[in-house]
Amino acid sequence: MPAVACFPASVHFGGFKPGAEHVASVRITNVSSETVKVDILPTASEHFNVVEVQKQMPKLAPGISEIVTIAFNSETVKYFYDFFRIKCSTGDELQIDLHAYPVRAFRLRFDIA
Repeated sequence: MPAVACFPASVHFGGFKPGAEHVASVRITNVSSETVKVDILPTASEHFNVVEVQKQMPKLAPGISEIVTIAFNSETVKYFYDFFRIKCSTGDELQIDLHAYPVRAFRLRFDIA
């Protein structure tokens, strides 16, 4: 069992608007019985960015959480995927998947004759 748990396990930026910044948060919680050092490895894409770690704690005590804020921004309308990783001093490594996709509006027309 990993030393930390993440909620949500993946982040979806559904229906994003081009040019606008969209923000989501992930809660990282130490679920082990020992204090754990947590390192957050950044994304590879320029569209996703780990912007803010709410508490600048080098270690997480048992039961303590840390909030990580992820921002997404793009000028193009297409599907985007990336991830960031969380490395723990216990050797555990978690990957949080990041998805962004536009949602096209469509109209339904029913002809009842």
